[in-house]
Amino acid sequence: ETLAPRRMADLLLAAPSAEELKALPEAMEEDDARPTRATVSYENTSGRFTLQDRKFSQQYSHIYNKRLLQMRPLLQATAKERWGQDCSWMDQIINIPEESKVAVVGTLCKTMRLRPSVLDQYKDSTQISTSTDPLENLCSEDDSLMLEDETGRMSLTGDLPIHLLSTGMVVALKGVMQKDGLFLTEEWCCAGLPAHPSGLPPPPEEPTFILLVSGLETGGTHDPLPTKLLVDYITGHLGSTEDVALASRIARVVVAGSSRVPPAPGLVGQHKLSKAAQDAIYSPMRELDLLMATLSSSVPVDVMPGEGDPAGCWLPQQPMPACMFPHAARFSTLNRVCNPYEAQVG
Repeated sequence: ETLAPRRMADLLLAAPSAEELKALPEAMEEDDARPTRATVSYENTSGRFTLQDRKFSQQYSHIYNKRLLQMRPLLQATAKERWGQDCSWMDQIINIPEESKVAVVGTLCKTMRLRPSVLDQYKDSTQISTSTDPLENLCSEDDSLMLEDETGRMSLTGDLPIHLLSTGMVVALKGVMQKDGLFLTEEWCCAGLPAHPSGLPPPPEEPTFILLVSGLETGGTHDPLPTKLLVDYITGHLGSTEDVALASRIARVVVAGSSRVPPAPGLVGQHKLSKAAQDAIYSPMRELDLLMATLSSSVPVDVMPGEGDPAGCWLPQQPMPACMFPHAARFSTLNRVCNPYEAQVG
């Protein structure tokens, strides 16, 4: 009886038999037949969104002005094709005469009574008494539109789909300037979609995919099982042979923001934090780091910052610091990118 465990150990440690050695190459071939990860060419073209020097002296006016100057010729050409050549075009709003049918290009500015104010972020630290219930729809019947350019702005009236238009859109309008200063709009048009680029490479023989995911919100109170299943599927540890082969065609994963649950508002700004409060702040980021490390060990990952993520609140958001990913940053396949993010893949 005392020799039974030793005999069992001898059997476990025994050299492989001739039959086992003969079957070994077949087993190795089966392992080699496992699908390999698809690879594609990649170039990060987001350099124009990376801030070398942080300057806060300029607002958004220069962006709107440059957009208007670049899109004005395109909009005029599009509108002439739609309205004909007999329309009188005005280059500036200030030069529009009264009681004459003209066309003009400008930037829309929408006035919305229900739009959140910048002062809303100070509700918790001031005595301002306002409703904190979020609205599902910020549009109302009181919304109005104005058109502006380098010389001024004018209020718009007429049959315009106000709820479909927003501030910043560059449009062409045709109508009449009334004596009360309101521009009665008869027709309007946008620039439309840009021309499709030519000379695209031929499609690959096998499909290649880029997986986009957002709203992981690690550290939250929701069920983490869907996130775990997603990671297992991407890394090839979930599903049938066909599922694993399909997952191997995912050449890149883009995590598009809202990756962790932000800390509670009461914890932000405190000078002294308890151990429990520190863990509540760090725990979601630690969970995200381990999640990104698991993904990066199998596939290239681009991590964008978003609302609630540890990055600047101004746009363009800069990449999250590498110190936030002590485990995932060890992989060269982890790519911390900015928001907006632009890249050429394939």
